[in-house]
Amino acid sequence: MSSNPLRLKLLLEKYLASDCTPQELEEFWTLMSELSENDLVSQELAALWERMPDQTREPAWDQLYTRLQQKIGESDIDMVQVMTVKRPGGFKKIAIAASVLLALLTAWWLMPASKPAPTLHVQLPATQQNTNKVIKLPDGSIVTLNENSELDYPATFQGKNREVSLKGEAFFEVVPDKSKPFLVRTGSIVTRVLGTSFNIKATGGTAPISVTVSTGKVQVQQDNKTVLAELQAGDQLIIDKAAIAPLRTKANMKEVLVWKNDEPVFEDVTLETAIPLINQYYGVNIQIRDESLRTKKFTGNFINDPMKQALDVICKLTNAQWQKGADSTIWLDKRF
Repeated sequence: MSSNPLRLKLLLEKYLASDCTPQELEEFWTLMSELSENDLVSQELAALWERMPDQTREPAWDQLYTRLQQKIGESDIDMVQVMTVKRPGGFKKIAIAASVLLALLTAWWLMPASKPAPTLHVQLPATQQNTNKVIKLPDGSIVTLNENSELDYPATFQGKNREVSLKGEAFFEVVPDKSKPFLVRTGSIVTRVLGTSFNIKATGGTAPISVTVSTGKVQVQQDNKTVLAELQAGDQLIIDKAAIAPLRTKANMKEVLVWKNDEPVFEDVTLETAIPLINQYYGVNIQIRDESLRTKKFTGNFINDPMKQALDVICKLTNAQWQKGADSTIWLDKRF
């Protein structure tokens, strides 16, 4: 019998609603270890298990319960956590993805020891507008997902490589492991690393793919194993389908990571490059109406500056003016 069944029931409800803090999650698993098969909460978990799709809940509930009890007592349980980070004016909170944990329970804790567990993939829903997610992968590597981005990765890294798939933009901080390279697949492009930090942007369609290295080294290659480039810290590779060959250049990491760090710092950057980042930072919709402004460059640091103040400075530096439309769109025109 759990020592505090009412508290456990409350934590269970928060857990299923992805609303546990890290401290509550730890308390939840501690109380779980005290359950008996007759507990009301045990019955609720069993009912939840029965409502899952057949292919997901293949192991019987009694096997689930027994193996779960055994694993809770072990010290190496590693919970997959997802941190949701909203933009200025919003908030930060840690949420535990219940669906991911239940999938991990199935794949890792419940499969019979005599039969190797199949590779189970975790596909996170696309991040929302103006929202980032911080994800801890099974090997301890950290991934920060930008808005409107998706990540697909296995519950455990098996085989010779650690491979994930990305749609959108993400910053990777990879735990070194010389015996098991880390691969990021974005369409037909594969980025290969051993242990480093780097940014990948692959939003799909006709938009180019960019790989920018913050620390260490990475190798970028095609699906056919053709090596496109080997990049070091500060290097950026832009792969445009319309171009004859990839473009290798030096990058300003502060500009590249404006979306991640919430620090709008620009150095000799064009309006065309800066406006999407400013839109994301402030949660607004700024559009360039006068095409001649797209190539105008400016330098500025707008950390903690109100949007109107930042926009006034940018317009002064680029000889532009702004006007708010009826639908809240902010239009940039050339100043006369």
